[in-house]
Amino acid sequence: MRYHLKTYGCQMNSHDSEYLAGVLEAFGWLPSSAGEADFVLLNTCSVRDNAEQKARSLLGKLRRRKLSQPALAIAVLGCMGERTRCQLEKQAEIDLTLGPRQLEEFPDRLRQLHQEREWPLPVEEPVAIPYRRTQGVTASVNITLGCNSFCSYCVVPLVRGREASRPPEEVSREVAEAVSCGFPEVLLLGQNVNSYGREWSGWDLGRLLQLLHPMPGLVRIRTMTSHPRDFPLSLVEQIADLPKVCEHFHLPLQSGSDRLLQAMNRGYTRTQYLSLVQAIRTRFPRASITTDLIVGYPLEEEADFLDTLQLMEEVRFDNAHILTYSPRPGTAAYPLGDPIPKGEKARRLSLLMEAHQIHALERNQALVGETVEVLVEERDPRSGKMYGRTGSDKAVYFPGEEAWIGSLRAVQVETAAAWSLLGIV
Repeated sequence: MRYHLKTYGCQMNSHDSEYLAGVLEAFGWLPSSAGEADFVLLNTCSVRDNAEQKARSLLGKLRRRKLSQPALAIAVLGCMGERTRCQLEKQAEIDLTLGPRQLEEFPDRLRQLHQEREWPLPVEEPVAIPYRRTQGVTASVNITLGCNSFCSYCVVPLVRGREASRPPEEVSREVAEAVSCGFPEVLLLGQNVNSYGREWSGWDLGRLLQLLHPMPGLVRIRTMTSHPRDFPLSLVEQIADLPKVCEHFHLPLQSGSDRLLQAMNRGYTRTQYLSLVQAIRTRFPRASITTDLIVGYPLEEEADFLDTLQLMEEVRFDNAHILTYSPRPGTAAYPLGDPIPKGEKARRLSLLMEAHQIHALERNQALVGETVEVLVEERDPRSGKMYGRTGSDKAVYFPGEEAWIGSLRAVQVETAAAWSLLGIV
Protein backbone atom coordinates (compact mmCIF):
# COMPACT_ATOMS: atom_id res chain seq x y z
CA MET A 1 0.00 0.00 0.00
CA ARG A 2 1.28 3.43 -0.96
CA TYR A 3 0.59 6.86 0.50
CA HIS A 4 1.31 10.47 -0.44
CA LEU A 5 1.36 13.14 2.27
CA LYS A 6 1.21 16.80 1.20
CA THR A 7 1.88 19.47 3.82
CA TYR A 8 0.84 23.11 3.52
CA GLY A 9 1.73 25.91 5.89
CA CYS A 10 3.81 26.29 9.00
CA GLN A 11 6.62 24.44 10.77
CA MET A 12 4.11 23.02 13.24
CA ASN A 13 2.23 21.33 10.41
CA SER A 14 5.46 19.96 8.98
CA HIS A 15 6.27 18.38 12.33
CA ASP A 16 2.74 16.93 12.59
CA SER A 17 3.31 15.38 9.16
CA GLU A 18 6.41 13.64 10.48
CA TYR A 19 4.15 11.92 13.02
CA LEU A 20 1.52 11.01 10.40
CA ALA A 21 4.16 9.53 8.11
CA GLY A 22 5.59 7.60 11.07
CA VAL A 23 2.16 6.08 11.78
CA LEU A 24 1.63 5.08 8.16
CA GLU A 25 5.03 3.46 7.80
CA ALA A 26 4.68 1.70 11.16
CA PHE A 27 1.56 0.08 9.66
CA GLY A 28 3.51 -0.99 6.57
CA TRP A 29 2.66 1.82 4.14
CA LEU A 30 5.26 3.10 1.67
CA PRO A 31 5.61 6.73 0.47
CA SER A 32 4.98 7.46 -3.20
CA SER A 33 3.94 10.18 -5.63
CA ALA A 34 0.37 11.48 -5.52
CA GLY A 35 -0.43 9.84 -8.86
CA GLU A 36 0.55 6.36 -7.66
CA ALA A 37 -0.78 6.55 -4.11
CA ASP A 38 -3.69 4.53 -2.72
CA PHE A 39 -4.12 7.08 0.06
CA VAL A 40 -3.53 10.83 -0.30
CA LEU A 41 -3.37 12.96 2.83
CA LEU A 42 -3.44 16.77 2.94
CA ASN A 43 -2.15 18.29 6.17
CA THR A 44 -3.06 21.94 5.88
CA CYS A 45 -2.54 25.12 7.89
CA SER A 46 -5.40 27.65 8.17
CA VAL A 47 -3.49 30.68 9.40
CA ARG A 48 -3.25 31.98 5.82
CA ASP A 49 -5.97 31.61 3.20
CA ASN A 50 -3.29 30.88 0.61
CA ALA A 51 -2.50 27.48 2.15
CA GLU A 52 -6.16 26.47 2.13
CA GLN A 53 -6.59 27.56 -1.49
CA LYS A 54 -3.66 25.37 -2.56
CA ALA A 55 -5.18 22.43 -0.68
CA ARG A 56 -8.58 23.01 -2.28
CA SER A 57 -6.97 23.06 -5.71
CA LEU A 58 -5.38 19.66 -5.09
CA LEU A 59 -8.66 18.35 -3.65
CA GLY A 60 -10.37 19.29 -6.91
CA LYS A 61 -7.85 17.22 -8.88
CA LEU A 62 -8.23 14.30 -6.48
CA ARG A 63 -12.02 14.50 -6.73
CA ARG A 64 -11.82 14.09 -10.51
CA ARG A 65 -9.35 11.22 -10.16
CA LYS A 66 -11.60 9.43 -7.70
CA LEU A 67 -14.39 9.30 -10.27
CA SER A 68 -12.30 6.86 -12.28
CA GLN A 69 -10.49 5.34 -9.29
CA PRO A 70 -13.09 4.86 -6.50
CA ALA A 71 -10.63 2.90 -4.35
CA LEU A 72 -8.55 6.05 -3.77
CA ALA A 73 -8.76 7.26 -0.16
CA ILE A 74 -8.43 10.96 0.72
CA ALA A 75 -7.82 12.60 4.10
CA VAL A 76 -7.79 16.25 5.14
CA LEU A 77 -5.89 16.87 8.36
CA GLY A 78 -4.51 19.75 10.38
CA CYS A 79 -5.99 23.17 10.98
CA MET A 80 -8.09 23.07 7.81
CA GLY A 81 -9.48 19.72 8.92
CA GLU A 82 -10.61 21.35 12.17
CA ARG A 83 -11.81 24.72 10.85
CA THR A 84 -13.87 23.38 7.95
CA ARG A 85 -14.77 19.98 9.40
CA CYS A 86 -18.54 20.30 8.86
CA GLN A 87 -18.07 21.29 5.23
CA LEU A 88 -15.49 18.58 4.53
CA GLU A 89 -17.51 15.79 6.14
CA LYS A 90 -20.32 16.49 3.64
CA GLN A 91 -17.98 15.83 0.71
CA ALA A 92 -18.34 12.18 -0.23
CA GLU A 93 -14.87 11.93 -1.76
CA ILE A 94 -13.17 12.69 1.58
CA ASP A 95 -12.73 9.58 3.72
CA LEU A 96 -11.09 11.02 6.82
CA THR A 97 -11.02 14.41 8.54
CA LEU A 98 -9.00 15.19 11.66
CA GLY A 99 -7.91 18.43 13.33
CA PRO A 100 -4.52 18.90 14.99
CA ARG A 101 -6.00 18.10 18.39
CA GLN A 102 -7.18 14.68 17.14
CA LEU A 103 -3.96 13.47 15.52
CA GLU A 104 -3.45 10.91 18.30
CA GLU A 105 -6.62 9.24 16.95
CA PHE A 106 -4.99 8.69 13.56
CA PRO A 107 -3.69 5.12 14.24
CA ASP A 108 -7.19 3.94 15.22
CA ARG A 109 -8.82 5.73 12.30
CA LEU A 110 -6.24 4.25 9.92
CA ARG A 111 -6.97 0.76 11.25
CA GLN A 112 -10.69 1.42 10.79
CA LEU A 113 -10.09 2.56 7.21
CA HIS A 114 -8.24 -0.69 6.53
CA GLN A 115 -11.25 -2.67 7.73
CA GLU A 116 -13.74 -0.61 5.70
CA ARG A 117 -11.68 -0.88 2.50
CA GLU A 118 -10.62 -4.48 3.16
CA TRP A 119 -7.03 -3.40 2.72
CA PRO A 120 -4.34 -5.82 3.93
CA LEU A 121 -2.98 -4.87 7.33
CA PRO A 122 0.69 -5.95 7.49
CA VAL A 123 1.02 -4.75 11.09
CA GLU A 124 -1.96 -5.14 13.43
CA GLU A 125 -0.41 -3.23 16.33
CA PRO A 126 2.91 -1.39 15.80
CA VAL A 127 5.36 -1.87 18.65
CA ALA A 128 6.31 1.82 18.42
CA ILE A 129 5.41 4.76 16.22
CA PRO A 130 8.53 6.83 15.50
CA TYR A 131 8.50 10.16 13.74
CA ARG A 132 9.47 9.79 10.10
CA ARG A 133 11.69 12.84 10.20
CA THR A 134 12.61 14.67 7.05
CA GLN A 135 16.19 14.37 5.89
CA GLY A 136 18.61 16.93 7.21
CA VAL A 137 20.41 17.81 10.40
CA THR A 138 17.55 19.39 12.38
CA ALA A 139 14.83 17.53 14.29
CA SER A 140 11.71 19.41 15.34
CA VAL A 141 10.32 18.74 18.82
CA ASN A 142 7.09 20.24 20.16
CA ILE A 143 7.38 21.72 23.64
CA THR A 144 4.00 23.47 23.75
CA LEU A 145 0.74 22.70 22.00
CA GLY A 146 -2.06 25.17 21.29
CA CYS A 147 -2.14 28.87 22.06
CA ASN A 148 -3.69 31.20 24.65
CA SER A 149 -2.82 34.52 23.00
CA PHE A 150 -5.99 35.08 20.93
CA CYS A 151 -4.49 37.70 18.65
CA SER A 152 -7.38 39.31 16.80
CA TYR A 153 -6.33 38.09 13.34
CA CYS A 154 -5.24 34.56 14.24
CA VAL A 155 -7.21 31.33 13.99
CA VAL A 156 -4.65 29.13 15.80
CA PRO A 157 -6.36 29.03 19.25
CA LEU A 158 -9.61 28.03 17.51
CA VAL A 159 -8.09 25.09 15.64
CA ARG A 160 -5.22 23.96 17.89
CA GLY A 161 -6.91 24.58 21.23
CA ARG A 162 -5.71 26.04 24.49
CA GLU A 163 -2.06 26.03 25.39
CA ALA A 164 -0.41 23.09 27.12
CA SER A 165 3.25 22.36 27.83
CA ARG A 166 4.73 18.92 27.30
CA PRO A 167 6.39 17.48 30.44
CA PRO A 168 10.13 18.22 30.50
CA GLU A 169 11.06 14.54 30.81
CA GLU A 170 8.98 13.79 27.70
CA VAL A 171 10.68 16.59 25.75
CA SER A 172 14.10 15.44 26.94
CA ARG A 173 13.39 11.85 25.91
CA GLU A 174 12.33 12.88 22.40
CA VAL A 175 15.37 15.14 21.98
CA ALA A 176 17.64 12.27 23.09
CA GLU A 177 15.98 9.95 20.56
CA ALA A 178 16.52 12.50 17.78
CA VAL A 179 20.18 12.95 18.70
CA SER A 180 20.67 9.16 18.80
CA CYS A 181 19.23 9.01 15.27
CA GLY A 182 21.93 11.39 14.04
CA PHE A 183 20.33 14.82 14.36
CA PRO A 184 22.88 17.23 15.88
CA GLU A 185 20.39 20.12 16.04
CA VAL A 186 16.89 20.34 17.53
CA LEU A 187 14.22 22.96 16.93
CA LEU A 188 11.95 23.40 19.96
CA LEU A 189 8.53 24.29 18.60
CA GLY A 190 5.53 26.08 20.05
CA GLN A 191 3.12 28.82 19.11
CA ASN A 192 4.71 30.64 22.05
CA VAL A 193 7.77 28.88 23.44
CA ASN A 194 8.22 31.65 26.01
CA SER A 195 5.16 30.47 27.90
CA TYR A 196 6.57 26.98 28.39
CA GLY A 197 6.02 25.50 31.85
CA ARG A 198 3.42 27.93 33.13
CA GLU A 199 1.39 24.96 34.40
CA TRP A 200 4.09 23.94 36.86
CA SER A 201 5.91 25.76 39.61
CA GLY A 202 9.57 26.39 38.89
CA TRP A 203 9.54 25.57 35.17
CA ASP A 204 10.03 27.90 32.23
CA LEU A 205 11.83 27.91 28.88
CA GLY A 206 15.14 28.86 30.48
CA ARG A 207 15.08 25.85 32.79
CA LEU A 208 14.14 23.53 29.92
CA LEU A 209 17.11 24.83 27.90
CA GLN A 210 19.37 24.23 30.90
CA LEU A 211 18.03 20.66 31.15
CA LEU A 212 18.73 19.87 27.48
CA HIS A 213 22.02 21.73 27.08
CA PRO A 214 24.42 19.11 28.58
CA MET A 215 23.06 16.27 26.40
CA PRO A 216 25.94 14.47 24.63
CA GLY A 217 25.79 14.69 20.85
CA LEU A 218 23.48 17.69 20.87
CA VAL A 219 25.29 20.48 19.03
CA ARG A 220 22.66 23.20 18.67
CA ILE A 221 19.27 24.17 20.10
CA ARG A 222 16.88 26.47 18.23
CA THR A 223 13.46 27.75 19.31
CA MET A 224 10.41 28.90 17.34
CA THR A 225 8.32 31.02 17.99
CA SER A 226 8.85 33.62 20.71
CA HIS A 227 6.12 36.07 21.70
CA PRO A 228 7.64 39.51 22.49
CA ARG A 229 5.09 40.00 25.26
CA ASP A 230 6.38 36.96 27.17
CA PHE A 231 10.12 37.26 26.52
CA PRO A 232 11.72 38.17 29.89
CA LEU A 233 15.09 39.94 29.86
CA SER A 234 16.30 37.29 32.30
CA LEU A 235 16.00 34.74 29.48
CA VAL A 236 18.53 36.74 27.46
CA GLU A 237 21.06 36.27 30.26
CA GLN A 238 20.22 32.57 30.64
CA ILE A 239 20.83 31.99 26.92
CA ALA A 240 24.16 33.80 27.17
CA ASP A 241 25.33 31.03 29.54
CA LEU A 242 24.21 28.26 27.13
CA PRO A 243 26.46 28.26 24.04
CA LYS A 244 24.48 25.51 22.31
CA VAL A 245 21.41 27.77 22.15
CA CYS A 246 21.47 29.62 18.85
CA GLU A 247 21.74 33.40 18.70
CA HIS A 248 18.67 33.69 16.52
CA PHE A 249 15.60 35.41 17.94
CA HIS A 250 12.37 35.28 15.97
CA LEU A 251 10.18 38.03 17.42
CA PRO A 252 6.93 38.51 15.46
CA LEU A 253 6.16 42.23 15.43
CA GLN A 254 3.06 42.28 13.17
CA SER A 255 2.83 46.10 13.31
CA GLY A 256 4.91 49.06 14.41
CA SER A 257 1.81 51.04 15.41
CA ASP A 258 0.79 51.09 19.06
CA ARG A 259 -2.81 51.63 17.98
CA LEU A 260 -2.79 48.48 15.86
CA LEU A 261 -0.84 46.44 18.39
CA GLN A 262 -3.59 47.13 20.88
CA ALA A 263 -6.30 46.31 18.33
CA MET A 264 -4.49 43.08 17.48
CA ASN A 265 -4.33 42.13 21.19
CA ARG A 266 -0.56 41.70 21.01
CA GLY A 267 0.10 42.80 24.59
CA TYR A 268 3.17 45.03 24.07
CA THR A 269 4.02 48.47 22.73
CA ARG A 270 6.60 49.47 20.13
CA THR A 271 8.75 50.90 22.94
CA GLN A 272 8.72 47.58 24.79
CA TYR A 273 9.56 45.74 21.58
CA LEU A 274 12.49 48.04 20.84
CA SER A 275 13.77 47.63 24.41
CA LEU A 276 13.81 43.85 23.96
CA VAL A 277 15.68 44.19 20.66
CA GLN A 278 18.22 46.49 22.28
CA ALA A 279 18.77 44.07 25.18
CA ILE A 280 19.37 41.17 22.79
CA ARG A 281 21.77 43.07 20.54
CA THR A 282 23.69 44.45 23.50
CA ARG A 283 24.23 40.95 24.89
CA PHE A 284 24.65 39.23 21.50
CA PRO A 285 26.27 41.63 19.00
CA ARG A 286 26.17 38.99 16.23
CA ALA A 287 22.64 37.77 16.92
CA SER A 288 20.04 37.83 14.18
CA ILE A 289 16.56 39.13 14.85
CA THR A 290 13.78 38.09 12.49
CA THR A 291 10.09 38.90 12.49
CA ASP A 292 6.61 38.57 11.00
CA LEU A 293 4.68 41.57 9.69
CA ILE A 294 1.08 42.01 8.54
CA VAL A 295 0.20 44.57 5.86
CA GLY A 296 -3.35 45.79 5.39
CA TYR A 297 -4.96 44.92 8.72
CA PRO A 298 -8.54 46.27 8.49
CA LEU A 299 -7.86 49.25 10.79
CA GLU A 300 -4.47 50.12 9.30
CA GLU A 301 -4.24 53.72 8.16
CA GLU A 302 -1.31 55.36 6.38
CA ALA A 303 0.08 56.65 9.69
CA ASP A 304 0.05 53.13 11.13
CA PHE A 305 1.86 51.80 8.08
CA LEU A 306 4.49 54.54 8.34
CA ASP A 307 5.01 53.61 12.01
CA THR A 308 5.82 50.07 10.87
CA LEU A 309 8.16 51.28 8.16
CA GLN A 310 9.94 53.57 10.62
CA LEU A 311 10.34 50.78 13.20
CA MET A 312 11.85 48.57 10.50
CA GLU A 313 14.41 51.30 9.87
CA GLU A 314 15.28 51.30 13.57
CA VAL A 315 15.57 47.54 14.01
CA ARG A 316 16.91 46.53 10.57
CA PHE A 317 15.74 42.94 10.71
CA ASP A 318 17.93 40.13 9.41
CA ASN A 319 14.87 38.50 7.88
CA ALA A 320 11.14 39.09 7.86
CA HIS A 321 8.02 37.27 6.72
CA ILE A 322 5.83 40.07 5.37
CA LEU A 323 2.31 39.09 4.33
CA THR A 324 -0.93 40.86 3.50
CA TYR A 325 -3.83 40.50 5.91
CA SER A 326 -6.04 37.49 5.31
CA PRO A 327 -9.51 37.48 6.98
CA ARG A 328 -10.07 34.28 8.96
CA PRO A 329 -13.62 33.34 10.03
CA GLY A 330 -14.05 33.07 13.78
CA THR A 331 -11.34 35.58 14.70
CA ALA A 332 -12.07 38.86 16.48
CA ALA A 333 -10.99 40.85 13.42
CA TYR A 334 -13.17 38.95 10.94
CA PRO A 335 -16.28 41.20 11.42
CA LEU A 336 -14.12 44.17 10.38
CA GLY A 337 -14.05 42.80 6.85
CA ASP A 338 -11.19 43.47 4.46
CA PRO A 339 -11.68 47.15 3.55
CA ILE A 340 -8.18 48.07 2.32
CA PRO A 341 -7.99 47.72 -1.49
CA LYS A 342 -5.65 45.08 -2.90
CA GLY A 343 -3.72 47.74 -4.80
CA GLU A 344 -3.02 49.67 -1.60
CA LYS A 345 -2.00 46.49 0.19
CA ALA A 346 0.37 45.71 -2.68
CA ARG A 347 1.92 49.20 -2.48
CA ARG A 348 2.56 48.89 1.26
CA LEU A 349 3.88 45.37 0.88
CA SER A 350 6.28 46.49 -1.84
CA LEU A 351 7.65 49.34 0.28
CA LEU A 352 8.24 47.07 3.27
CA MET A 353 9.88 44.41 1.12
CA GLU A 354 12.15 46.98 -0.51
CA ALA A 355 13.25 48.37 2.85
CA HIS A 356 13.71 44.89 4.26
CA GLN A 357 15.96 43.78 1.41
CA ILE A 358 18.21 46.79 1.98
CA HIS A 359 18.44 46.06 5.71
CA ALA A 360 19.11 42.34 5.21
CA LEU A 361 21.87 43.07 2.72
CA GLU A 362 23.51 45.57 5.09
CA ARG A 363 23.36 43.07 7.96
CA ASN A 364 24.98 40.37 5.82
CA GLN A 365 27.61 42.67 4.32
CA ALA A 366 28.82 43.42 7.84
CA LEU A 367 29.94 39.78 8.03
CA VAL A 368 32.23 39.91 4.98
CA GLY A 369 35.76 39.05 6.10
CA GLU A 370 34.47 37.47 9.33
CA THR A 371 34.66 33.78 10.21
CA VAL A 372 31.34 32.13 11.07
CA GLU A 373 30.55 28.69 12.45
CA VAL A 374 28.33 26.70 10.09
CA LEU A 375 26.45 23.46 10.67
CA VAL A 376 26.71 21.71 7.29
CA GLU A 377 23.34 20.50 6.00
CA GLU A 378 23.57 19.36 2.37
CA ARG A 379 25.05 19.86 -1.07
CA ASP A 380 23.07 22.50 -2.91
CA PRO A 381 21.86 20.89 -6.15
CA ARG A 382 21.90 24.15 -8.12
CA SER A 383 25.32 25.55 -7.24
CA GLY A 384 27.07 22.30 -6.35
CA LYS A 385 28.40 23.97 -3.19
CA MET A 386 27.84 22.77 0.32
CA TYR A 387 25.15 24.56 2.30
CA GLY A 388 24.65 25.17 5.99
CA ARG A 389 23.48 27.72 8.53
CA THR A 390 25.15 29.74 11.20
CA GLY A 391 23.83 29.80 14.74
CA SER A 392 22.19 33.10 13.79
CA ASP A 393 20.34 31.29 10.97
CA LYS A 394 22.33 32.78 8.09
CA ALA A 395 22.43 30.61 4.97
CA VAL A 396 26.04 29.98 3.90
CA TYR A 397 27.36 28.37 0.70
CA PHE A 398 30.95 27.14 0.31
CA PRO A 399 33.02 24.54 -1.55
CA GLY A 400 33.32 21.33 0.43
CA GLU A 401 32.66 17.62 0.87
CA GLU A 402 29.47 15.73 1.59
CA ALA A 403 31.33 13.93 4.37
CA TRP A 404 31.05 17.19 6.30
CA ILE A 405 27.24 16.99 6.57
CA GLY A 406 26.19 17.15 10.22
CA SER A 407 29.46 18.71 11.39
CA LEU A 408 30.48 22.24 12.31
CA ARG A 409 32.86 24.12 9.99
CA ALA A 410 34.51 27.50 10.30
CA VAL A 411 33.77 29.46 7.12
CA GLN A 412 35.33 32.78 6.16
CA VAL A 413 32.71 34.98 4.50
CA GLU A 414 33.88 36.39 1.16
CA THR A 415 30.72 37.88 -0.34
CA ALA A 416 27.20 38.62 0.87
CA ALA A 417 23.77 38.85 -0.70
CA ALA A 418 20.55 39.83 1.05
CA TRP A 419 19.53 36.25 1.85
CA SER A 420 22.82 34.32 1.88
CA LEU A 421 26.57 34.35 2.40
CA LEU A 422 29.34 32.85 0.26
CA GLY A 423 32.67 31.79 1.73
CA ILE A 424 35.46 29.23 2.07
CA VAL A 425 36.27 26.77 4.85
